[in-house]
Amino acid sequence: KTLTGKLNLNSASEDQLQQLPGVGPAKAERIIAWRTKNGGFKRVADLRKVKGFGFKTLKKLEPFLDTKGDNTLTGAR
Repeated sequence: KTLTGKLNLNSASEDQLQQLPGVGPAKAERIIAWRTKNGGFKRVADLRKVKGFGFKTLKKLEPFLDTKGDNTLTGAR
């Protein structure tokens, strides 16, 4: 699983979010639900406010996340 690039938390689709290690359909749905309800993520650290994303998970995903820009995440799953 070598991932390169970034995912924009504010525009990534459910399928794109599921490319992240440890993120399945339920977590991807929660990310989308949170950003819809709260008007988007201001910073990557806001992901901790989503159920299921603690400090360790955030640290693991942080290199692949952004809150602006294009979704450029690619890599083998």
